[in-house]
Amino acid sequence: MMNDYADALTQPESADVRALIHATSESVRYDDLLTGRVTTGLLRLLARLSNARRVLEIGMFTGVTALSIAEVLPDDGEVVTLETNSKYAAVGTSFLPESAHGRKIKVVMGGALDSIRRLSPPFDLVFLDADKDNYPVYLDLVKPLMRTGAVIAVDNAFWKGEVVEASSRKGMAVHQTNRKLLDDPDFENVFLPIRDGLHIAVKLSG
Repeated sequence: MMNDYADALTQPESADVRALIHATSESVRYDDLLTGRVTTGLLRLLARLSNARRVLEIGMFTGVTALSIAEVLPDDGEVVTLETNSKYAAVGTSFLPESAHGRKIKVVMGGALDSIRRLSPPFDLVFLDADKDNYPVYLDLVKPLMRTGAVIAVDNAFWKGEVVEASSRKGMAVHQTNRKLLDDPDFENVFLPIRDGLHIAVKLSG
């Protein structure tokens, strides 16, 4: 009930984002992988509050979150978004050129572990929403790319409750990532019980 209320009281998506959500529902079987209005809205606010110009998204899906964030970036802003699934990415890449802010989005195809290693700093905001097994490695790789004061948001940080008992390989990996953010003195963190968990941290130093 509260999730529905939160959605209703959160600013609606733009016309472009709603159109991409519709295209996703029409083209992709697993449209439940979309981040959702509240999480996406929070990411937009984080981008505004951090004066983000450069954003890294690990796990593009169809580009809904990337486009939502791009809308609040300055004209010279950039969202670098990484994706391995060409079918998912095609939905976004066919749509983004027609959208008002699609030019701010750079889609990088291929394995994220390799793609991240080829990126240059700095990034002001990082959104991690890719394969859960590699979450701890992604965190290690992106930390040096984040400027001091940058924000990282880790989606599915509760992973259906499997983090509590570390009852699966993915649950163990996500739990390890959560602990790394908590235990690293270079970060200040907060775990939010939004949907399947959203873990947010600010890089203080390092």
